[in-house]
Amino acid sequence: MIKPVCLVVLLLLPHTAYGQADRLQAYQADIQNLFSKQPAATIEHLTNINYQPSRFLNYAVSPQGSAATLFDQTVANWERARVDKQIGKSLVSRGSAPSLLGLAVEAGAVTESVDGNAATLRANADGLLRFFAGQPIFQLGRTATPILKNLNVSGSVDLTRPGTKQVQVSNNSTVAIPTSSRRLSGFSVRYDIHNGRDVRSKAYQQRWRDWFAVKRPALESAGLHLLGTIGTALDLIVNDARYGAWRADFAAALANVTPVDAADVVGRFLDRIVELARQISPDFDAKVHAVELAYSGYLANYDDAIQELNGKPLVTFEYTNSRPANQPNLHNARLIYGVNPFGGSGLVTLNMGSTLYRRLQDFEAGLELDRPLGGLVTHSAVGTLSAYYQYQLQAAVVKTDCGMLPVAKGNMIVLEAKVTLTMKSSGVKIPVGVTWSNRTDLIKGKDVRGHIGVSYDFDSLLAPK
Repeated sequence: MIKPVCLVVLLLLPHTAYGQADRLQAYQADIQNLFSKQPAATIEHLTNINYQPSRFLNYAVSPQGSAATLFDQTVANWERARVDKQIGKSLVSRGSAPSLLGLAVEAGAVTESVDGNAATLRANADGLLRFFAGQPIFQLGRTATPILKNLNVSGSVDLTRPGTKQVQVSNNSTVAIPTSSRRLSGFSVRYDIHNGRDVRSKAYQQRWRDWFAVKRPALESAGLHLLGTIGTALDLIVNDARYGAWRADFAAALANVTPVDAADVVGRFLDRIVELARQISPDFDAKVHAVELAYSGYLANYDDAIQELNGKPLVTFEYTNSRPANQPNLHNARLIYGVNPFGGSGLVTLNMGSTLYRRLQDFEAGLELDRPLGGLVTHSAVGTLSAYYQYQLQAAVVKTDCGMLPVAKGNMIVLEAKVTLTMKSSGVKIPVGVTWSNRTDLIKGKDVRGHIGVSYDFDSLLAPK
């Protein structure tokens, strides 16, 4: 029986892309030796899958190579662990956004006087361009486009059934406010000034390679055990007569190959032996895939790569154009800072901003704490506590048949408790929350409300399961 050789010896590849050339990386020395003084010995090495069998198994694992497979698993685990993404609307804005698309449908209101239902679609500029161009968004060695990867846009549409609500905006004035406009109720533009949590960034991918270099000995040690089942599959191949015929054809091709065509010839014949292995051993793919999954599972036990990402800060600028019913359009600018100061699995987010209507309308500040309820990667819910304060410099106004009517100004305080249920192995999340406020945008007086929603993060379709 063939002694298993650790597959991960050849995992860490220094190149910036992982394609056919990278799969042949372990064969490059022998390919070059074809044109040295000992071509016969080199041909023997190349045509014998028992010679350094780990490189053949590495070639058979996946078209992208095992390093990319393990990077994909890191991305998948990170997507499950994240609590920093902003998809719908919320009391406090989080610092990150989906790398492709996010869709949220929400019922209720937080600071508005009229409850409503809204749908919000959020998109990343770089992610959309790559998606429509048929290019991968998460891939080791493929970094996102500068500037575009930091640019996110969103739009919200009012879905509430048309109607009106009587709102007392002062001691002597009551106004009928439409409960729905069935139109665009707002849009926003966000730019990530600094996002150390973006796996598409060149800086993170280099950090991941450095981390992997440190972890490689542990993975190699585990590989000696995990590759035990592969020996049987190789024994079946080398004892088959078709394997001998393949070796003879391969040797003949190598004897007359040119330097320009050498790598192509080696790749074609390796593809042939992989197909032959599947014919000889029908469960060959299953065994190799089992090894791949075993490595992924082993890597998942080492959550320090996820913890390293979770410790990176976020700085984001957000502009929002709000179009509330019977009120003028409002322009809000907000600076968002996210940090994990305690080194755990939670996230602390700070917001500072102001709203403009003709002149500066208010100053606002928000604080939010998000914490997974369970394991960092395996949690099934996220708990959130938020606080929001708005210092109103100018009175709000509401449109009436007689023109703009000012509303008595006052400072606003809102507290929120929320639990977001995360559906396992999917991008579906269901936030359920309750808020208390000392007033709303138009009404003075304490208010308690519940709200619920559902959101879908399309990044879950891109990250491997």
